[in-house]
Amino acid sequence: MHASRLSRRAVLAGTAAAAALTLGFGKAAEGAEGSDGAGYPASYQVGSTETITAVYRSDDEARTWVRINDDRYQWGWTGQSIAGDPRVYGRVYLATNGRGIQYGEQV
Repeated sequence: MHASRLSRRAVLAGTAAAAALTLGFGKAAEGAEGSDGAGYPASYQVGSTETITAVYRSDDEARTWVRINDDRYQWGWTGQSIAGDPRVYGRVYLATNGRGIQYGEQV
């Protein structure tokens, strides 16, 4: 796991969610640089707003979040655990509660 300067407060301040249920990291996007000039890992979260729980990714130190799943692909409780692949940018793994491990990647 990558060390991160993100605190729970910083994640919640992002545009995606009012509550971060689980948080993980994966390979940085090509050209993604952190504020210190080093490559910053992609951040993934299962987060909730007032109306939806969804999967999000941030490539800019949690300043903005993009939803990466849709309403058609829900797998029960996805807040068990989340991790980005350390070798493949955009691939994310979700541990569910009783439905196995799901993964998704960019198309």
